[in-house]
Amino acid sequence: MQVGGTTIDHSTYLVDTGTADIFFPSDFALLQRLYQGAAPQQRGARHMKSKEFFKQHAPDGGGATKTASGYNPLVEDYSNTSFLLS
Repeated sequence: MQVGGTTIDHSTYLVDTGTADIFFPSDFALLQRLYQGAAPQQRGARHMKSKEFFKQHAPDGGGATKTASGYNPLVEDYSNTSFLLS
């Protein structure tokens, strides 16, 4: 959620409906180890923050996800989310 141009992270998921996107906390380092243990024949898994993922994998280093005003919600709003890649 942004307030006055600043991203605010909530300490709980128990916020008023519609005030925030809710993502469930995950231990991505543990998920990575579990995935590798369950599928050892596969290439290794890795995790990365959403901002880094979009910089590496989105066209134009994440610039393609910007709005007309230059605002980039996928990079600016979801700084505390991650991806598990395999």
